[in-house]
Amino acid sequence: MYAVADFYSVSGLKELANKKFRDTVQEHWDSNVFIKAVEVVYTTTPPKDRGLRQVVSYVLRNHIELLDKPEIDAIIKEVPDLSYDILRGIRGIQEDEDKDEDAKWKESGAGRVQCASQ
Repeated sequence: MYAVADFYSVSGLKELANKKFRDTVQEHWDSNVFIKAVEVVYTTTPPKDRGLRQVVSYVLRNHIELLDKPEIDAIIKEVPDLSYDILRGIRGIQEDEDKDEDAKWKESGAGRVQCASQ
């Protein structure tokens, strides 16, 4: 739905698809479906389109244990943009819209902030 909304420049539908994705990921971040979504998001959206990528990056930064899964490890090795986004997020270096997305997650109480050093 997100890709169709982007293709036809229907911003309201794109925002709704992003919200639905975020809501679903809040409940199913530790599932095989999320792992597949990580790959799809990073292989089908352009780097400048931060919407779904920001959701994925946020979840991986805040559920760092996901990085121990072999499937996630393989995706990170195959998709340089994903590791770049995770590292920038951990360091607090984000685009303005990424900061807005993080704020939405924090307001909703979803996820948890966790650093590798903790």
